[in-house]
Amino acid sequence: MALNKTTPYAAVDLECKKLSKKITGFICNKMDFMHLWLAFKERGVKRDEEVLIFWRKKHYKKLYKIFSAFLSRLWIMICPKGAFELLVDPSYKPELTVEAKWNVMKPIIDWKPEVME
Repeated sequence: MALNKTTPYAAVDLECKKLSKKITGFICNKMDFMHLWLAFKERGVKRDEEVLIFWRKKHYKKLYKIFSAFLSRLWIMICPKGAFELLVDPSYKPELTVEAKWNVMKPIIDWKPEVME
């Protein structure tokens, strides 16, 4: 529960392929916080898994685009370890076929807002 309308629900440390250092993101949307809670607290993340978080603000279904400023922006996935490297580094594990890469990258479980495409 946020303390008031200007206080974030949480803060998360993130890695981004375009930035060389970790950044802190503030979670201000209730649904985004609930999805993160489900991933980290309810389901949990095993040692051989990693969490990928995509922050999106343009991929809403047509009907919802006018409300996008108020909508959830995070697509959260729990994937096998190594998925992040496969996504950001095309030279990582070049010996794998496309199908094998997909099997490493595909989410075990994900939380994607219904309003997103």
